[in-house]
Amino acid sequence: MRRPLPPLNALRSFEAAARHASFTRAAEELHVTHGAISRQVKSLEDWYRQPLFSRVKGRIKLNAAGQRLFQTVEKILGELEETSRHLLQQGTGEGLSINVTSAFAALWLMPRLSEFQAEHPDLTLSLSPSRKFNPQGFAEGLFDLAIRWDAPPMAGLGADPLIEVDTFAACAPGLLAGKGIEDPSGLQAQMLIHDDDGEAWRALFRAAGLTAPDFSRGRFYSDSQLALQAAVDGQGVIAAGSVLAARALIDGRLSVPFGPVIKARHVYCLYYPLHHEKTEKVAAFRRWLSGTVARYQLERQTVENLLQTE
Repeated sequence: MRRPLPPLNALRSFEAAARHASFTRAAEELHVTHGAISRQVKSLEDWYRQPLFSRVKGRIKLNAAGQRLFQTVEKILGELEETSRHLLQQGTGEGLSINVTSAFAALWLMPRLSEFQAEHPDLTLSLSPSRKFNPQGFAEGLFDLAIRWDAPPMAGLGADPLIEVDTFAACAPGLLAGKGIEDPSGLQAQMLIHDDDGEAWRALFRAAGLTAPDFSRGRFYSDSQLALQAAVDGQGVIAAGSVLAARALIDGRLSVPFGPVIKARHVYCLYYPLHHEKTEKVAAFRRWLSGTVARYQLERQTVENLLQTE
């Protein structure tokens, strides 16, 4: 029986447009015109008989239907991409696949990976992004390593602690200027940005000795990078993590309007099957990552200084 599926090219264009929140950037990524992306998205909206984006003053934003579709398409395309990479690695020789969140990959890992690739040019490196971590992926051969903070205990899995993550409120400079807000209790009238189910904000309110408000009117993003960009664009206040928000803080695109700061709320770890611990490719990446994290401490100290002074 024929599957009732939407046009697949349109889904690909939609996913890129949703991820970038821009038809122009999606067109650049897919090497097509802005008009082609617009037509593909329109064909998808016609297929579903409802709009998927809100269009305001030349900008696009996913509506509720678009958010639901994006989460599904992002997951499916991510799994397809990872399976393709795995099969290609099997056909071309030695490879190393790393499971991460897309935000950690884009904001922390990828800017540093060129060093590792320069040291190991014969090793095919691929990233396997996913929002949730499933350790079964090791057994299924979907990835060799994982950098996560949400890995459950699992027999046979080694873990190298990497970076502690502090949690704090952050927003675009000047967003709260002159409003007299000195702690989270003054945020009732402000838009709160979430990259989880609200737990980060609940933790901040608890740390301040306050009861968390109803989060139903907040803005929820399935991707931390999109949530941070929304905060940079002045769309609200985010409960941010120090690792992903580091460059935006240092560059002055985000500021910390008040405390508290929850120290070491999470810890990024490198996970790997113990029976692969001594394989050359795993050992090489562990050595490189250990040195990279050590060099990162200077940037981390800069962020900690900003958290203490703002």
